[in-house]
Amino acid sequence: MRFTFETTIRFRDLDGLGHVNNAVYHSYIEQARCQFFQDNNWFEPSKGISHLPLILARTEMDFLKPAFFPDTLQVETWVSKIGNKSFVMDYEVISKSNKLAVVRASSTLVWFDYESNCSVRVPDSVKQKLKNFL
Repeated sequence: MRFTFETTIRFRDLDGLGHVNNAVYHSYIEQARCQFFQDNNWFEPSKGISHLPLILARTEMDFLKPAFFPDTLQVETWVSKIGNKSFVMDYEVISKSNKLAVVRASSTLVWFDYESNCSVRVPDSVKQKLKNFL
């Protein structure tokens, strides 16, 4: 199962060549990831960051095609791997105007205890939720 998030390209997202700047795609997948957690009741902004004990450990991104203003992008998100202390989320960013993938990305998230300042095991209850998106 995939989680879908949509965002519109803003003029400020463009580089000097008129297409979306490569660094902006990290913001797009971050927005999708945060919305994924919020929509699945894992994060409530009023409770603060300690309510979601995660850190982003790694991102990887392949740029396939340029995207241009004023397109809308659809970010599809799913879980590709669940480990003991971390899990991997994958993303495909698709241009709604031409239905083509413009970026494929991956991120590794680590379950983290901020008090002890170290990684800890992903709770079984969380693993069960993640399995719905494998």
